[in-house]
Amino acid sequence: MNLVRNLIYPFKVLKQLIYLPGSVHNIKQNQIALELLSQDIELLKNNIANIHEQQNRSIDDILKIDKLVHKVDDKLVNINHIASNNQENKTNLNNSINNTIADNHNMDYFYKIFEDKFRGSEKDIKARILEYKPLFNSIDKNIKKLPTVDLGCGRGEFLSFAKDININAIGIDINHDMIQRSKRQGFNVFEIDAMNYILKQEANSLSAITGFHIVEHIPFDLLIKLFEECYRVISPGGFALFETPNPQNLNVGACSFYLDPSHIRPIPPELLSFALESVGFVTEIKKLHPEREITDSDDLLSNIAEKIYGPQDYAVIAKKI
Repeated sequence: MNLVRNLIYPFKVLKQLIYLPGSVHNIKQNQIALELLSQDIELLKNNIANIHEQQNRSIDDILKIDKLVHKVDDKLVNINHIASNNQENKTNLNNSINNTIADNHNMDYFYKIFEDKFRGSEKDIKARILEYKPLFNSIDKNIKKLPTVDLGCGRGEFLSFAKDININAIGIDINHDMIQRSKRQGFNVFEIDAMNYILKQEANSLSAITGFHIVEHIPFDLLIKLFEECYRVISPGGFALFETPNPQNLNVGACSFYLDPSHIRPIPPELLSFALESVGFVTEIKKLHPEREITDSDDLLSNIAEKIYGPQDYAVIAKKI
């Protein structure tokens, strides 16, 4: 039996050898197929990775766009809110201003005689205004052709000064008696409050706006709105000029300021200057009308004397560049 097996075995081996080339060929084909499959898998992995990367980028872009949309929405809401408030402020502005004592027309005659007694004579006030002549002469001749508006023109001292130096000046006041007094002198004046007049003017249509001792009569929030409108209507190269009592003088800040019952509060020079700068003006503070000249060489005594006898008024000159 073993002999038979031994005789058959070489033929089995020979049979395997006969089929071996085919098997080897199949193995090589399988190896090639595996390599191609491996390449396809790698390419698929790369494609999947690219798709994921594009998806991530798309998600980031969507998130960025979403943030921008929210920002735009917020800005639109804010703009609408501001526009609504501005319209409401303009509609109700006259009523707001008329809540102050100075706008009580039952007091018109009182303030007329009050100014005659405590403001100083018209001649004295006009002499003080002459200090600003170089400022008005410095205006470019083309801008100088535009009107200058004096807010709270009162007895008309500035209007008289403007006429003398050939400035086209308009006076604005809410005091009926003062307006009638200025009209009798031939000045171009209107009985209207400052804000409502300025709101009606075109942008860049004025060479200058002046206000002598009016800012202390106006609530501060309305004052800022007035300054914003002044900046809008003044032509580049023009300026605003606001003069007011100087609270750095202790006598003014503690006593004489309150002699006028229509005064609301003293405004420090730096505050008025900053308020005008905040709306776009370039400002300069000018100290005015010292009670007496300070000559003491001692710094301490000189500083104390300055607080008592120093400038009683100041002006902020606010230029629109």
